[in-house]
Amino acid sequence: TSKIEQIDGHLNASLLNKYDGNESLAFAHATHPIAEVYPFVAPQIAKTNESLNQSLYSILANLPEVSRNSTNDQYFSTIQSAKNILKDITNEVIPKNLQNDVLFNSFVIVNLLDLAGYEYQAAVTNGTITAIFEYQDSKAFIQQAEKLMSIFYVAPETSVDSSGLLTLVSSLNTAIDEVSTPEDIYLLIDGIFSKMSLIISTDKLTLLSK
Repeated sequence: TSKIEQIDGHLNASLLNKYDGNESLAFAHATHPIAEVYPFVAPQIAKTNESLNQSLYSILANLPEVSRNSTNDQYFSTIQSAKNILKDITNEVIPKNLQNDVLFNSFVIVNLLDLAGYEYQAAVTNGTITAIFEYQDSKAFIQQAEKLMSIFYVAPETSVDSSGLLTLVSSLNTAIDEVSTPEDIYLLIDGIFSKMSLIISTDKLTLLSK
């Protein structure tokens, strides 16, 4: 599931750059799903549904070229088609009970935020963004983690205790916008992990072990 969310994050980042007129970054984000993420998920998808696997491969393999030779509206349509395939894959590969499971989603959130911290560290040096692609990756993966956090606000067993989580995530986003030090970002992410462990009544080491 984390890999699917990473692909989705790259799709969002590519589309945003397309809208901003930054064709080179739109292209860069379009290349990563097929080159760096798809190879890890393809075997499991193929084992479950080869047709969906082929559909995903086809659209991701063509995405870089489409990003360069399409209007904004055309690219939006292609991105939405890719997202629809990702949704179908999630429904095929991940059992419904796990899709709505708080602990399962917590492990995915931890993975995404860990990756966001890693990308941010590679992106920022001495208060300056030195690698914009990795900086955008960091923001994109945090956005995907935020989306999954919605489960905390609706699940009966966690909704009462999750009120402070929004504040922590907001602080993280502000710190990234202000180009804070990677150390500060890691501390804020760790604070989110601590809050999550309280919300789901799971030891923090267990939460971080997956």
